[in-house]
Formats: sequence, C-alpha cells, structure tokens
Amino acid sequence: MARGRKRKKDQTLNRGHEQNARRAARWNRLREIAGLGFVAITIAAIIALASYSARDPSFNVVTGSGAVHNFLGVFGAYFADLLIQFFGFGAWLFPVHAFGAAVLCFTHIPISFARRIGRLFGLTIFSLSLVALGHLAFGGGDPLYNGGGQPVPGGGVVGKLLLTGDNRFVNYNEPEAMRRTAMKLGVPDGDVVLDYAGRRTYDSCYRAREIFGVKRAILVTQAFHLERALYLCDAFGLDSLGVAADRRQYTQTSQTWWSIREAAATLAAWLDVNVRRPTPVLGPPLPIGN
Repeated sequence: MARGRKRKKDQTLNRGHEQNARRAARWNRLREIAGLGFVAITIAAIIALASYSARDPSFNVVTGSGAVHNFLGVFGAYFADLLIQFFGFGAWLFPVHAFGAAVLCFTHIPISFARRIGRLFGLTIFSLSLVALGHLAFGGGDPLYNGGGQPVPGGGVVGKLLLTGDNRFVNYNEPEAMRRTAMKLGVPDGDVVLDYAGRRTYDSCYRAREIFGVKRAILVTQAFHLERALYLCDAFGLDSLGVAADRRQYTQTSQTWWSIREAAATLAAWLDVNVRRPTPVLGPPLPIGN
C-alpha cells in the first residue's frame, strides 16, 4: 500500500510539473509575441517620424490634395503627428523605449509587477524631464519641428493672405472686415490681398486659381466648412491644406443648423463641379506670390 501511495504521489507531482512546464511555455510564447510586437512598433515609429511632414493630414490639419508624404501613409501621418504634438523632438524617445521593452521580452528577465510599474513611472518622468530640459536649452522651442524655436513673423508662413468674401452691398464687406482684423494682428498691409467677388466658396476657389494664380494654399475657415472648401480647391487643381479657425464653442442648436446647411451646400458644390460648372464673376488676372 505504501508503494501504491508513493506511485500516486509521484504521478501527481509529475502532472504538476507538466502543467507548470506548459504554463511556462505558454507564457514564454506570449512574451515572444509581445517582443515581436514591440519590434514592429519600434520600426513603425522610426519610419513614421523620419518621414513626418507638417503638410500631411493629422488631428489638427486637414488636407484636400490627397497626397500623403509619410512612408506609412495616413496611419503614419497621424501616428507621427500625435507623438510630435505631445513630445516634440522627444518623440524619438518612443522607439527607444519600445525597443527596450522588446529586449526585456526576449531576454526573459524576471521582474515583479511592482518593479515594472515603478520603472515605467520613472522612465516616463525621466523622458519628460529630458524633453523639458531640451526645450529650455533651445530657448523654449523645438530644434527639429519648430525651426529652432524662433517665432515666425506675420506673413512668413503663407507669404500672402488672400481674404475672399462677399461685397455685393455697400454696407456688407466681408474682405474689408477680415483685412481690419489682420491689421490689428500685425500683418503688413502689403501681404494682404482682397477678393471682393468671393460670393460663394465655389467662386472663391475658382477665382483663386483663375484671377490670382494661386497654386498652393492654406485654407483657414470654420471646421464645419473646411471639408467643402478643400474639396472645391482640390477640384480646381489647388494643392491645399486646411486649418480649422474655430475660436469659441458653438451651441448645439447652431451646430445642428450648420450641419444641415453644410450637407445641402456640399451637394450643391458637387453639382457645380460635376454637372453645372458655372463661371463666377471674373476679370483681369491679378497674380500674387504663392
């Protein structure tokens, strides 16, 4: 009987060892898969950051040209922009950390959960401190993505401001109202061009190409209107990107009304481009610099 009990005990121990071995094998396989994932993230981050372009679509820029310069496409453009918006040049620490995580996964270094959390917290604080010190060293600017921290003077980004709007009535002058605002903000008068016949977005985009000779443009307008403006500029062959100019929160009633209006206006814009093709008010060419 003693031998029988010993045999059963040995079998139980063997089954326990086998279960532990299988569990350890599954855990090691999961660590290896996680390591491969971190390697892939490292490579993707390096490619996305190396091919980053401020003209690509992102969370704060909409482009109507359809061209994406990032080697990873739209995903890479958004991914790189998100890292740069948060960390500036410190975004390059992300692939370094991801590679370090991959090394830990492959080397099977035993680290307790509490120590992992502590090291993650310490590494995050160290990275943010390093980025902050770097910005202070460069005068509060970003040496990689913000021209070394020197502010850009008014008119230095777009060259000229083409202010286009409606002026069919004596007491209604949209371009002049925008010009006065630009003057208050310090934009030189010589960098402002007024288009008084931009009665509709279609007319503004059409005239920008035909009258003012614009080939590349940055569109600044409200977010609800931006996609339609980009669509029209793209239809007329303008290489354009958009920046939303919302400076305040709109009420829910206003947002609902503008959404309904914009849906109808977008349909009308599509009909203008593809079916009706109307010709707006034109005149002699007045080319401006791009």
